[in-house]
Amino acid sequence: MTKKELTNPLVIIAVGLVIATVIAFVNYYFIVPLTKEKEKIEVSNSEKSELIILTSAYLNQNKNLLLNKYLSTKVDNNRYQVAAEYYYLEKGKEYLNEYDKILELAKQLFDDKYIDFANFEINIDNNRCGKEKYSTIDGINFYDNCDNVSLVYEIADIYKQEKNYIVEFYAAKASQTEIQSEKKCQNFEIPLNYKLTLTDLFDNKFYDEDYYSCCNYECALNGVEPLKKDIINQAKTRKNIYKMIFKKNDSNFIYYELKK
Repeated sequence: MTKKELTNPLVIIAVGLVIATVIAFVNYYFIVPLTKEKEKIEVSNSEKSELIILTSAYLNQNKNLLLNKYLSTKVDNNRYQVAAEYYYLEKGKEYLNEYDKILELAKQLFDDKYIDFANFEINIDNNRCGKEKYSTIDGINFYDNCDNVSLVYEIADIYKQEKNYIVEFYAAKASQTEIQSEKKCQNFEIPLNYKLTLTDLFDNKFYDEDYYSCCNYECALNGVEPLKKDIINQAKTRKNIYKMIFKKNDSNFIYYELKK
């Protein structure tokens, strides 16, 4: 194309139309879909409440979860146990013997009519450390000590993207191990020292510290619940944030996947 042709108004208009068409095509087929995919849509308060219970039920029943096993598969671990945890969080421990209703709930939550009954155990004490538990085998049991391994989490955001409902949460697996120490306590006090170890959901250790304390009586580890704030801060510092994803079938949320 000659210089003279380039300055021709009709040529300029034609070139402009071609460029505009290309821009519109790229915007419509590439930019807009990507923007919509990343757009966070607010969900109702009732939906948020249900999604919080669903996420808590899954995480409470999968405290030993390793994400690297499930990154490319549908997450459906301990499905009957998850439904039982949901039932407890929604209704209370008085209804935990309604096994048939829990089974129907499990089939609904995971959209699978072939789920079978399975034994479950649920922490029912106030601080959720595991001193008091309900199980299908023994009913209510009381223990002297708290659980020494817990999955600690904090929900950060709940929203919708396209057809997916997403719950973002910070999490870390925490374990307490009692250790010996040469540190001295005052008269009549007893040392109670432990190591706190934190790993992400890929089982990568990112925190390992010794804690020292003294006590007068009933010297036992109180679980990690009193340390939850510090544990979550450690998880936030290392950006250990995960997504629990749900689909919606009519009015029911269905578990789909868990990912980083």
